[in-house]
Amino acid sequence: MTATPPVTHAGSRPDAVAETPLASGRVVVEGLVKTYGTRPALRGVDCRLDNGLIGLLGPNGAGKSTLMKCMAGIQSWDRGRIAIDGLDAERHPHRMRRLVGYMPERVSFPPEMRTTAYLAYVAAAKGIARAERAGAVERAIMRAGLDGVRTRIIGNLSKGYRQRVGLAQALLGDPVVLILDEPTAGLDPLNLLDIRAMLSEYASDHVVVLSTHTLPEARLLCDRLLVVAQGSFVYDGPTVELTLSGAEARRVRVRAQGGDEDALASIVIEVGGRVIRAAARPGACDAVVELQGEASVAALTRRLVQAGWAVEAIEPLSDVLEDAFRQAVQVKPTEEKPK
Repeated sequence: MTATPPVTHAGSRPDAVAETPLASGRVVVEGLVKTYGTRPALRGVDCRLDNGLIGLLGPNGAGKSTLMKCMAGIQSWDRGRIAIDGLDAERHPHRMRRLVGYMPERVSFPPEMRTTAYLAYVAAAKGIARAERAGAVERAIMRAGLDGVRTRIIGNLSKGYRQRVGLAQALLGDPVVLILDEPTAGLDPLNLLDIRAMLSEYASDHVVVLSTHTLPEARLLCDRLLVVAQGSFVYDGPTVELTLSGAEARRVRVRAQGGDEDALASIVIEVGGRVIRAAARPGACDAVVELQGEASVAALTRRLVQAGWAVEAIEPLSDVLEDAFRQAVQVKPTEEKPK
């Protein structure tokens, strides 16, 4: 497991300047603390984000939405600092908001407005110049896949298309940072594929942060994961490294020809595993096996082949990313006492 190195300049920054020479990253979050009454929502969060698609994961109440709202400039915080492209969010809040596109989990629309009219209204509210609004709206419509419903009344659209309208308003003005809270909720499989492709393309030269409760989606979409638990990051790094750092014990189903249950069990024990259950077939065996560590799957396959078995299939019975996520969020983060 990897983590962002601790930041030595966390905490209150009353003398913050517009430049961030000591920190790298298009988005810099330093020592962010937020409490609601006596309940801490963020405990000194630090991260550096560059172009790419970053997944924000965590159980309910972990602090994901609070962090996204702070980064979007619509939620204040108690201590810490946020900068985007070197622009300090506290000192330049209006300029910073123009660099960010934000889609909340639940987007509210005026139901009587038509898609294009609504997006033109949002473009004006965002301060996009009058001469540039039509082009900005058109780009957002095409990116979000709304061409076929551009003249439809929003209140008459399906949930999936209303979700696309929410995405389009976040894309208006080509923001440097795109922050999306559950952007794919309610989309059918074909729409989901389109949105995934669009977000991957946009992330090539923008910072895209999205929260999701769907771990397979995080695996497919995201280059990097931020896992939040109890207001702190418990993992910050590549998706593949979290997968490889998952729970040591994993179960697989083995189908192989070459012997009976006892012969298979002896080979499993050789590679450090154990047979949970097994059923023999004529000259073959099916078994559920618990193995230790990522390399043990390859070791079992190799040892079976060496022993003369014909391996038909070795299938995982648990999602490795789900195991790793569960393990990460069960680790109690270090609490930071408010100063």
